[in-house]
Amino acid sequence: MLEDRFSASAEPFPWPDSYPAGYAVVDVETTGLERDDRIVSAAVYRLDARGEVEDHWYTPVNPERDPGPVWIHGLTSEVLESAPLFADITEELSARLDGRVFVAHNALFDWRMVSAEYARLGRRPPVENRLCTIVLAKELRLPLPNHKLESLAAHYGVRQRRAHHALDDARVLAEAFRPSLHLAAASGLRLPLHACRPPAAPGGGASGRSASGPSAYGSSAYGSSAYGGGSWRSWRPSRKRPPCPHPNPGRLHPNGPLVQGMRVAFSGDTETDRELLEDRASEAGLHVAGSVSRLTSLLVTNDPDSPTGKVVKAREHGTPVVDEAAFLQLLATIAPAGTPLDAPQSPPPDALGDTEIAEAADAAEAADGRAGEAAAELPAAGPTPGEAGGAAPARPADRDGAPAAGRQVLVLSGPGERAEAERVRGLLAARGDRVRVNLTRSVDAVVVLPGGEDDPRAARAAAAGLPRIDPASLLPPAAAGTWRDPSAGAEESGVLFSTDASGSPAGAADPAPADRPGPLELVRGGVADLPDVSSGRRWTLSALWRDDCDPAPELVALVLGPDGRVPDDSCFVTREHPAHPSGAVAIEGASRAAAALTLRLDALPAGAERMAVALALPRGAGAGFGAVGPVEVGIGPRGGEVFARTVLDAATEERVLVLAEVYRRGGGWRFRSWGQGYREELDEVARAHGVSSAR
Repeated sequence: MLEDRFSASAEPFPWPDSYPAGYAVVDVETTGLERDDRIVSAAVYRLDARGEVEDHWYTPVNPERDPGPVWIHGLTSEVLESAPLFADITEELSARLDGRVFVAHNALFDWRMVSAEYARLGRRPPVENRLCTIVLAKELRLPLPNHKLESLAAHYGVRQRRAHHALDDARVLAEAFRPSLHLAAASGLRLPLHACRPPAAPGGGASGRSASGPSAYGSSAYGSSAYGGGSWRSWRPSRKRPPCPHPNPGRLHPNGPLVQGMRVAFSGDTETDRELLEDRASEAGLHVAGSVSRLTSLLVTNDPDSPTGKVVKAREHGTPVVDEAAFLQLLATIAPAGTPLDAPQSPPPDALGDTEIAEAADAAEAADGRAGEAAAELPAAGPTPGEAGGAAPARPADRDGAPAAGRQVLVLSGPGERAEAERVRGLLAARGDRVRVNLTRSVDAVVVLPGGEDDPRAARAAAAGLPRIDPASLLPPAAAGTWRDPSAGAEESGVLFSTDASGSPAGAADPAPADRPGPLELVRGGVADLPDVSSGRRWTLSALWRDDCDPAPELVALVLGPDGRVPDDSCFVTREHPAHPSGAVAIEGASRAAAALTLRLDALPAGAERMAVALALPRGAGAGFGAVGPVEVGIGPRGGEVFARTVLDAATEERVLVLAEVYRRGGGWRFRSWGQGYREELDEVARAHGVSSAR
């Protein structure tokens, strides 16, 4: 039971009549962050009008797919196999949500995940309004260092017992929400309630509503305006937005228009659904960015004083900041690519009134429907962005049919073409493309090398309409003639391409600079200096591989001294011994297609010079890493974005694959993509590095 910090009888202020009659504090853990990810656990604390707990409820949920980041939520496939499906818990969850305000920390995310699950069943949750405790904390001007749940909990003296466990997170939030609610009531604050609007129906007009009529958020979007009737079929899977076809013209001018090609980022809660705003921006010819850098043209936020990462970065870079209403005004008069940044707007922003802003928002929702086609398909060339019903044209070629850089590409090859496949991935990374190891909705294009047609993913990619990249188009013009034609016989085959002394492709671009948006893309042997390895900072090193791999490999780590050997057996971190005594390296968790380590580099003993991270197949199982295929390795701050990543795929019969090493360098730490394979079993490799009692 929550501590009685505020007794109703002792309240020296009248309780606002406008406050809701009850609240449902909700937390869900999920397989990921996209709209087609699934819930793996849910918890609800029901509170009365003044925040007193009435009861609580928790359940794991079988997501009917891989559970995703097990190292975060701790729920494995084995645990979830016997859990109820979301369809089995819908009635109970509905009873707990019915007639209450949906309260969550970052409520938009939890609401989207819950509403998507209901929509898969043709239903809608019985919720009219949501309240985000992040927004409430900002309204109350609480003196928080940031707006993470742990900071809010610490402010009110609430102890977290199991972070990222839905029941404990919901308990912590309920305890922190109650004093916030009383503080808001004492201040006469109007609670920041947001309407729980549905996502747009697929196909735009398929739902029968118009872009600007009063039914934009009304009954036709649901099939019935009453919560108890009709069906809610507006959920659609996430999809990759078309790449922006225009160059970035620079930052928004104080008196100038939005110009196609500008990079726009969004931060915080919005009146219009965030994804509707992003889709509208994309359709109009803007580049929607997930982060703020020196290249960002403007940031859209309704809270310019927020301490969120994007707002802080915008201040650091001097990025122009506008609110949602101003952005919609600018969007309605976007200028074509090539327009001078200081060109006058027509009409000027102040000529637009509330009606025009509302119409722009409605048009954005209609645009969301138009963009919600099959997720794996790329848009065909069509009308110019900004025209009614128009989608962004196909990405232009940058040279003789070579696709412009920045795509997410899957490389398919036969078992005998692993080396060529890895070199192709190196060329793609050097161009700024991102290489993927699984065929997901984020993939834009494929490269098919000899033997790749036999991979089942080749047929699935063709059915999805994904374009194929000609490998020769990736080479510098002078080297393009040396590419081996997959259809040529052995006597006609030339060299794939030459390499320099470092083993990097000759003529390839330098690795991505640190200020390039997104993670650094490293070829095998590539290095990246880790920034800010200050005391207490934790890093996550993750490995991902094909989700149909059986048996799955195990992620292990060796903490090595100057002689390349472990000081003692405790420096061999495995599933059976999942952490180094210093806490410098620990296994976070693993699933069928992923595993991760947590690193705290400042905690390593003085004699430890480096850590080697490897994947190992179970003894005697599998045919070697040639059957596993490519492995994606990434490293980044724990809970943050990936800083550097690499894809390794040259192994054949190896039983152990050293993925990467992290080692001391000039007072800091450096990450190296490695890719060294061993045909021996893991215990033999471990003994060669000084372990006396390997598994």
